Amino acid sequence: MFFCGLDIIKYFSIGIMLWNSVEARPQMNNHQARLYNHNDNRTRLRILPLGDSITFGLGEASGNSYRRDLECMLFANGYAIQYIGTLSSGDWPDRKNDGFSGQRIAEIGAMAEVDLRGPLLPNVVLVHAGSNDINSDFELEGAPGRVGELVERIHSALPRALIVVARIIGETNEVFQKRIEVFNDGVQEVVEAKKNAGMPVRLVSMGAVDPVNDTIDGLHPNERGYTKMAVAWFGAIKDADDEGLIMPVTGDFEDGGTFAC
Repeated sequence: MFFCGLDIIKYFSIGIMLWNSVEARPQMNNHQARLYNHNDNRTRLRILPLGDSITFGLGEASGNSYRRDLECMLFANGYAIQYIGTLSSGDWPDRKNDGFSGQRIAEIGAMAEVDLRGPLLPNVVLVHAGSNDINSDFELEGAPGRVGELVERIHSALPRALIVVARIIGETNEVFQKRIEVFNDGVQEVVEAKKNAGMPVRLVSMGAVDPVNDTIDGLHPNERGYTKMAVAWFGAIKDADDEGLIMPVTGDFEDGGTFAC
């Protein structure tokens, strides 16, 4: 599913209110944080943020992308969070991701293979991919299908993981924006078909991100744009958890939310 305006407002209000509260942002040293992780009963999310430069946070001052805001929103709502990935960007310790700048959909899938096979396996994969296919005018008719192939690749490696696929953010360039609209509609059809076939995959809209006011350059989000992305991801994860789609993680786990918020 993807969210209407009221859903975005609801999750934005809840997430930001709790994130900004004193209780939601405990001040602990590293030793206290590790003890806290060991003793609490939070639902554990090991998240693989997968995509391109938007996931990496290119151009935004902190380099956090949506990831730190999302971590704090989830932490404030009772989750423990650990990000994984082969790359690191951001201004806090839990900053791993697979945001492969400049890469197209198929390339993103190939480069993520190491994280789909372990040793720490995610139970949530967030996919925002397709901007570079669109901006390079690369075989656009097949682009939604390539997202479907990426989803199949993830599901083959991680059959119990929740996969959340984004209708990607828009751009100020009118030509690219028209391509994005067609692409997003195609991605929605692909994801809905896989969902109806029983795959743990869900769709989320990034339509709340305004390319004019919420981006640095008409493409890459600014801080406000990334917060809006975080709100959308948060709502999708929360809804999926309510559906019972979040499976337990295995292996070593350290709650990054104790450092981020």
